[in-house]
Amino acid sequence: MIELKNISKSKQQNKILEDISFAVKKADRLVILGPSGSGKTTILRLIAGLDAPEQGQILFDGKNMNNAVASKRQVSMVFQDLALWPHMSVRENLAFCLNKKNTKTEVTDMLSAVGLLDKAKAYPQQLSGGEKQRLALARSLISNPKILLLDEPLSSIDPLLKDDLIKLILDLRKNTHITMIYVTHDQAEAAQITDNVILLHQGKIEQKGSLTEIRNSPNNLFVKKFMGVK
Repeated sequence: MIELKNISKSKQQNKILEDISFAVKKADRLVILGPSGSGKTTILRLIAGLDAPEQGQILFDGKNMNNAVASKRQVSMVFQDLALWPHMSVRENLAFCLNKKNTKTEVTDMLSAVGLLDKAKAYPQQLSGGEKQRLALARSLISNPKILLLDEPLSSIDPLLKDDLIKLILDLRKNTHITMIYVTHDQAEAAQITDNVILLHQGKIEQKGSLTEIRNSPNNLFVKKFMGVK
């Protein structure tokens, strides 16, 4: 289980997160929903070990991970800009993540799973937007992490491709039983991922629950407006 307890984070005296607490059970899915600048990405970076909290605790199965380096957390993250290595082929982008010599079978299996086997020798700049997303997802899963973090992974994707990519994400997660935390500002996208939602605004959790519960019983004016409740 992943648990955040009373997490706070500031940058240049500006409060980014304030007293954030929530838990995600093993193999569960959580969507962190909210407008741009609400602190969603910062939460993922803290869980991944890319940033450190100023206050509070990040726990994995009850163990304090505040000072654990990123490489020891068994966490993988799909960044909003994908962060693919442009000088490496599709196959090399995956093989590099395995840190061992005999990678051919594992890489081939993963490329097949995401429908990129015929693009193995191509470079990221030769791929379409959807293919780049598939590569980023494959790269995040190739090392068999316990936790998958996705930061607005479909924000720049054609709406016609979103359904296919969401299905791929959910299919891969189902096969691996990985714990997943998915960040988005899009309610429709969130609804396809899971009904377990945290609504974030200006670094604070405004409401937790299912999208239906939040729409039917908004906690405050911000929640009401964001959810489009009249």
